[in-house]
Amino acid sequence: NARHSGVAQFIELLTVECRMDGLQLRGTSHVGPFELQSSLVGQFNADNLLLVLGLLLSSGLVQSEALQRLSTTPAPPGRWDR
Repeated sequence: NARHSGVAQFIELLTVECRMDGLQLRGTSHVGPFELQSSLVGQFNADNLLLVLGLLLSSGLVQSEALQRLSTTPAPPGRWDR
């Protein structure tokens, strides 16, 4: 949890599905529930996506925009290529 302008900010991950075609994250934040689908694979990428979502929200980006951007984030070239 963090505080910004007197309002508690948080992200809580409720479920993670790690599939061959990517990740599906469901959770809630201080601005409401969210669902994020990503072509990234692996639990470590679920952790990374959640961290970046928190950073984007704390910087003032609207949650729907942050989720849209994260859903199209590609893996670094050469890593986990399919």
